[in-house]
Amino acid sequence: MTVRSIIMGALAGLVICAACFFNDFVIKQRMLIPHQMPAVLYGSLILGVLGAMLAGRWAGRRWALSGAEWAVIAGLGLVACGIPGWGLVQDLVPTAIMTHHYARLQPSWRSADVDVVQAVPAPMLVDLNGDDGTILDGYVRGLGEGSQRVRVTAVPWRAWAGLLRFWLPYVMALTVAVLGLALVLHQQWAHHEALPYPISVFAQALLPGEDGRAAPVFRNRLFQLGALFVFLVEMNNYLVQWFPDALIPVQLNLDLKPAYPFLPFLNGPGFAYELSFAVLGLAYFLRTSVALSVGIVPYLYTGVALLLADYGVSLSGGAHLGANYNTFLFAGGYAGVLLLMLYTGRHYYGNALRLGFFFPVAGETPSRARRAGRAAAGAGLAFVGLHYVTGASWPASLAGAGCLFAVHYAGAGRFPATATLGAGAAWGVRVFAVGMLVFLAMLVSVGLEWPFAVAFAAITVTTFVVVSRVVAETGAFHFGTFFLPGPLLMGFLGATAVGPRALLIMSLASSAILLAPGWAPMPFMAQALKLVDMAKVSVLGTARSALFLVLILIPVAVACTLYWSYDRGAPLSNWPVAANEYPGRDFVTNTQRLEGQGAGELAGTLQGWARLQHLQPDGPRVLAFFIMAGLALLCGGCSLRLTWWPLHPVMFLFLGSFHGQWISVSLLLGCLLKIGTIRYGGVSLYNRFKPLMIGLVAGAVVAATVPMVVGAVFYFASGQPPVSMRWSVW
Repeated sequence: MTVRSIIMGALAGLVICAACFFNDFVIKQRMLIPHQMPAVLYGSLILGVLGAMLAGRWAGRRWALSGAEWAVIAGLGLVACGIPGWGLVQDLVPTAIMTHHYARLQPSWRSADVDVVQAVPAPMLVDLNGDDGTILDGYVRGLGEGSQRVRVTAVPWRAWAGLLRFWLPYVMALTVAVLGLALVLHQQWAHHEALPYPISVFAQALLPGEDGRAAPVFRNRLFQLGALFVFLVEMNNYLVQWFPDALIPVQLNLDLKPAYPFLPFLNGPGFAYELSFAVLGLAYFLRTSVALSVGIVPYLYTGVALLLADYGVSLSGGAHLGANYNTFLFAGGYAGVLLLMLYTGRHYYGNALRLGFFFPVAGETPSRARRAGRAAAGAGLAFVGLHYVTGASWPASLAGAGCLFAVHYAGAGRFPATATLGAGAAWGVRVFAVGMLVFLAMLVSVGLEWPFAVAFAAITVTTFVVVSRVVAETGAFHFGTFFLPGPLLMGFLGATAVGPRALLIMSLASSAILLAPGWAPMPFMAQALKLVDMAKVSVLGTARSALFLVLILIPVAVACTLYWSYDRGAPLSNWPVAANEYPGRDFVTNTQRLEGQGAGELAGTLQGWARLQHLQPDGPRVLAFFIMAGLALLCGGCSLRLTWWPLHPVMFLFLGSFHGQWISVSLLLGCLLKIGTIRYGGVSLYNRFKPLMIGLVAGAVVAATVPMVVGAVFYFASGQPPVSMRWSVW
């Protein structure tokens, strides 16, 4: 790692966080961070490498960036990509205010029996006392007039300073925790299990050598042909949007609607029979069982759903984001994959925990460092305990975090890591422990009882870990299945045992971090660590730099999002904004239902273990959870034990999601191409075609980057939004 690579990576992260909301909702271009393979990063990487190569020929190689430096820049940029979009900040900001807006629109939210706003803990909502319309109406409608920008000082920053009480420590603690966890998992996934990490492998193939010379793949004719072909096709289709009367689009999609009456399993809400060159190229590098399983599962799921519908069972029926069958099917798939992952790496994870908490592993821990580490951990736990007992404000939690963070300084560098653990495993465990303790303390501080807080944290971590596993193992950068902790606990415990207010707190806490796990920070972090590892850069050093970077970028992204929201108005139809209606809706529905059953007062007074006396689990939905978890475990066991087994348990994470439907056709085509190449040409032909597949992906990401640049230039030159692009996977 060099200083200039860290500075350039940090600057790239700042640009991404500052420009994300502006690009998405002011210029109204394609999303800057549309998924786990953002074109703005990988396209810029390709263009940057090519530009540096050309500049090196003119100015000499003295100032050329090495492949390791490019890996650090891209890695820190990847970490930044998980912050400003749907995975974090674009969820966080509306969660803190939109309940006020929907309460004005829904009379049932403020009736004699139910008051949603009063039920929400004060630190979770922006304080509107004394609001003259600037705080709430300014956010919803915008304060800017025409093309005139609102002044920075006109934004009601003082009202939003309340985020410091809960939301900023909450999301920062979680982001720091999952960064530490990503470091722990990296050694097991990248080295012990040798997961393919297709996206990171693609990026690494493009990096120059240590002397700054271009990667060999750029000189390969197949790479050049593949990249040029895809680039020209995509650019032609882009120019058609500007000049529809002068150009003819290249059709990449197939309309199968006439076949739906005869083949109903082909008909799903998200099926898109359109070729994605990026997915096709990445599929070539996947295990055949993985590509086949993810490609066919949407059709299997749709067939099963149609069959069950004939018997009156709707898998997607019920309230959206509520306790419907899909919630429990998705949760079962996540649980099954997590158990398989823990079983596969049980020895590694056990040793990492022991080393992280200063217990000896094969006699490697010096006693002095161990005692210092335990003393620091004890002091940190005491401060967090003080927060829980006294209900102190968030500075007490940060004080506890500071003491716990001293664990690292007490033990870093004094623990010679084993060959199987890697240098950063212990550090990652400690950082994860710090973040999760603060995360739990923040949940408890707003009135969520500690058993629910622990369950909420466990479900959140499970979601992020499994999504990261999907990206590392399949390269499926467009991933969309998810479930929320509140409805899941409602199904297992019952409405009376959970209570409407606990559900409301968990729903709001979920809205800030779990509405779009396919955009979550942790998968980006996992890819970044793999990329720098392949470039022979210190993984631990990169993680340390990333830790301080995210603590800076989160406030920057929040500030930029707030400014542009008050300038142009909040995007009310955007998913993270619109989804904030559901917490209040569910609170009203459950409160009224419990009142009608005569259990409203009881549900409001139950505390602690007394809730266990009133359990009312939803049998069919709980059964759906265990069936899906059992199928995932069975499929995983067969995949581990039987060499001929054709399916992979990752299929149970996609099911009928529209993201899985979007990529299924391209994934199956890539799988068939790989099978045919190996069958008729052997491994040598398979290796010869690798540059071609890398070229397809490279052409796609560069072609997706160019419209962003052109659109931004057009907007600043004319003051008008660029041409509206048709939907695509980018």
